[in-house]
Amino acid sequence: MSGIEVENFDHRAPSSVNQHILKIYDKLEVTNKTEAINKLNTNRGQ
Repeated sequence: MSGIEVENFDHRAPSSVNQHILKIYDKLEVTNKTEAINKLNTNRGQ
């Protein structure tokens, strides 16, 4: 599943989907889950 955009983060989505996105952020060396969520939400609002 390459090319997942941060805009795909959705609080209404199943947690497994969000966990998958957070795992991608972990691979990008975002160690803080809250930071990852904040980045996702920030990018979502643009």
